[in-house]
Amino acid sequence: MQQQITKLENALNYFNASNSKISNRAVDWHIDHCIRIIVGVCSELKKSNPEKFTKKFNLKREIILKSAYIPRGKAKAPKNVNTLEKINKEEVVSLINKAKTSLKEIKDLPRKAYFNHPYFGDLNLKQTEKFLQVHTNHHLKIIDDIISNKTA
Repeated sequence: MQQQITKLENALNYFNASNSKISNRAVDWHIDHCIRIIVGVCSELKKSNPEKFTKKFNLKREIILKSAYIPRGKAKAPKNVNTLEKINKEEVVSLINKAKTSLKEIKDLPRKAYFNHPYFGDLNLKQTEKFLQVHTNHHLKIIDDIISNKTA
């Protein structure tokens, strides 16, 4: 995840870049969204009660985590990580630092610490870490496409 955070930090140089053929959102939104997801999910992991973790098979989860691929335009971001306001660069930088700290803090959590994903159900610590990698990579690809002006 550290390498992905570094890529998000580097993308700050293109904060206002956009290309509506690739995404309805500019680079700033994708960075903000990823960082809010990381901070929020880590917070949920830390608050979780591992004894309440429920392991249930979820085909969508298995496909996404095993393939490490999220198809574009198939899911909608939850309201709490879908900023519609103008995004403040300084706030994003602050959130990036918080994300770095949050990722360090979850390393020593019990393996049954969990996050309840709206589509995938309960994800244990290992699954959550994989989800964060896959999700962040999904948005980094979009950011790269916006920056390089590729067509979707």
